[in-house]
Amino acid sequence: MAETAIEWTDVVWNPTRGCSRVSPGCGGGTPGARKGGCYAERMAIRLSGPGQAYEGLVKSTPAGPRWTGKVVLDAEKLLEPLHWRKPRRVFVNSMSDLFHESLQAKDIARVFAVMALARRHTFQVLTKRADVMARTVGSEDFKGQVLSIASMEATRRGLELEPDELRWPLPNVWLGVSVEDQQRADERIPELLRTPAAVRWLSCEPLLGPVDLQRFIPQRMQTSGWNGPAHHHVLPAVGGSRGLDWVVVGGESGPGARPMHPVWARRLRDQCVGTGVHFFFKQWGAWKPCCVMTQQETEALYEPVPEGMPDDSRRRCLVPDVAFLPEPMPVGGELHQLFDLGKKAAGRVLDGRTWDEMPEVARG
Repeated sequence: MAETAIEWTDVVWNPTRGCSRVSPGCGGGTPGARKGGCYAERMAIRLSGPGQAYEGLVKSTPAGPRWTGKVVLDAEKLLEPLHWRKPRRVFVNSMSDLFHESLQAKDIARVFAVMALARRHTFQVLTKRADVMARTVGSEDFKGQVLSIASMEATRRGLELEPDELRWPLPNVWLGVSVEDQQRADERIPELLRTPAAVRWLSCEPLLGPVDLQRFIPQRMQTSGWNGPAHHHVLPAVGGSRGLDWVVVGGESGPGARPMHPVWARRLRDQCVGTGVHFFFKQWGAWKPCCVMTQQETEALYEPVPEGMPDDSRRRCLVPDVAFLPEPMPVGGELHQLFDLGKKAAGRVLDGRTWDEMPEVARG
């Protein structure tokens, strides 16, 4: 078990190690632009020496650390949750992807079997490989594998299970996909919605562009807005599914972090609040927009106006790389200046409050 500073979970559990980049959320961008990157790569490279946990799984390159694409099941970590007595929210694979194409279905089934037996905990699974997740978890063969392995492990441990105690989908497992922009939303969310799951959720972090979720959220009547007059409308959902249960939004932090426009975050917040989807604002990331800063915070970023100069004269900002002016069209014409203050200083307050909504936790 590893304690974590991630705001929406209690601990991280890494039964597999290794990964590979698959989309812009992992880092990238055009030459010369801010490219962000994978925090797990940066952490893994420190433990990649001979005999260390990430040997052969990550390598140094001129562009920085990169996964090699090799993924392994960590047998020593696999059974850890069965020994944790206090109920916890557990983020599965903060340093990997449980549905990576290098993993075999039988290895993924072993991880699911442990989650099935550790019913006191809530497991939060996140993937960028939504198609693999849908194909795997939706398979009757996979379901049979999971329940069979769980039953055998229970027998080995002398645990007596009631006939209906191992239910499918597992009630304590939340399945989610990473969505950094509209393209990834359109590709991954339909796959998530056809995946059997007790809770379906999105991690829109790093949020790199506007995302419209209207066709993916539940058909619920909206009776009031976040900060406006009451009104009614019904939003469609895909394929008759109940839609999404939870949306986490956050900006990017770390070296070369890319900015998140405040309009992108607010629109996701408004869509969730208007339809009863739980909304969690994790962080602004490295960049904080001026529009959510106090006057005192803003003034502290600039040199005082020299004596004798007019008050409206241009002042030099004390923070480098301050300007972020995205294309007007995707953000309704709103242009905002953002400041690269770092994650801690930028904080996680959106429009005067923190947003910590979360689905109800099922206890076994």
